[in-house]
Amino acid sequence: MKQWIVLLIAVFFVTSAFAASDVKSEKMAEVATQDEMEAWTLVDMTCADVFDLFDDATPGDKKDSEEVMAAQDDVLDLLTWVHGYLNGRDGIKNSKYTMNKAGINQAVADIVKVCKPDEEKLFLDVVPHIK
Repeated sequence: MKQWIVLLIAVFFVTSAFAASDVKSEKMAEVATQDEMEAWTLVDMTCADVFDLFDDATPGDKKDSEEVMAAQDDVLDLLTWVHGYLNGRDGIKNSKYTMNKAGINQAVADIVKVCKPDEEKLFLDVVPHIK
């Protein structure tokens, strides 16, 4: 009899754990969907989107500081990806692709240079032209 009770209790806890897991998974999927709606992706990002992102990350008197900081994080993510792409393409050149203030400023200038002629182009189409 004790074995049946232990088994029933075990089944109850396992079933409860799966039910809680399903609810948690649904909530996580809901949050992920909301985040994805607000997030940018490289796949469909145009040069104009990159310029908007740079603008959003530039502090200003009438801008919300938390939104500016979030945009700055996005810019850092983008520049980190560009840094990795360039190092993967050209080999690691610490003198050219540094991750310090000078290197980041150079990366932004290079992005502007390849994006400015046609802001509607996809960013992924112009990145290979960064020299």
